[in-house]
Amino acid sequence: MKEKTRLRVIQILCIVSLLITVFSIQRTYAKYYEQVDTTYATNIKRWMINVNNSNIHRGVQLNQIMQPVFIENEHMNSNDTLVPGRQGYFEFLIDYTKVDVAFRFQFDIKQTNATPLEDFEIYGYSIVDNGTETVTNLTTVNNLSEITQIIDPNNEDDLNSNNEKKRLIRVLFRWNDANADTTDIADKDGMNNLEDTQFAGEVNQAEGADGLHKVLNYNVKITFTQKL
Repeated sequence: MKEKTRLRVIQILCIVSLLITVFSIQRTYAKYYEQVDTTYATNIKRWMINVNNSNIHRGVQLNQIMQPVFIENEHMNSNDTLVPGRQGYFEFLIDYTKVDVAFRFQFDIKQTNATPLEDFEIYGYSIVDNGTETVTNLTTVNNLSEITQIIDPNNEDDLNSNNEKKRLIRVLFRWNDANADTTDIADKDGMNNLEDTQFAGEVNQAEGADGLHKVLNYNVKITFTQKL
C-alpha cells in the first residue's frame, strides 16, 4: 500500500513538474514575441506628356491639335494650299515638365490618299529653341525612323535655353518639283510636270465628290516609349 502511495505521489509530482516546464517555456517565448506593423511610402515617377499643349493621355487626336504650316514665298502666299514646289512643316511642342523618366519619341507619317502623291516628301526636321532653328536633313527621304531622340528630363542638357522641359520639333515636308521633265513618260526621278497636273485634276471618286484631288490626306502618329 505504501509502495502504491509513493508511486502515486511521484506521478503527481511529474505531472506538476511537466506543467511548470511548459508554462516556463510559454513565458520564455512570450518574452521574445513581437509584432511589427508599418506603412512604407514611396513616390511614383510621373508620366504625363503634353503635345501642343494637350494631354495625350486623355485620348486627344493629333488632327485636333496639329495643322500643317505652309512656308510663304514671293510666288505663294500663306494659305493652306499645297502646290508643286511648296514647302511646309508639322509642328510638335513636346512638354515633359511632368515626366520623371527618360523616354524615346518617334514619328510616323503616312499618306492615306487612294492615289498617293509621289512627290510629297518628308525631307528633314528641325529643333527650334528661342527663335534659333537647327535643321537636319534625313539621310533617306520619308524615313521617319530617323526622327527619333531620347530625352532625359533629369539631364540639364535636355532642357531648352529657358531651362524648360520642352522641345519644339518641326517635321519638314515639300512637294518636290525638281523633275523638269515635260514628257508624259513616268520615270524614277518622280512625277514630271504633266503628272503633277494630272494628279491635281485626276478623276478618282475616292478623293472627293467631284472626283478631284482636293486634300492631301495623311496619318500622323507619335510614339513615346519609356527608356528602361
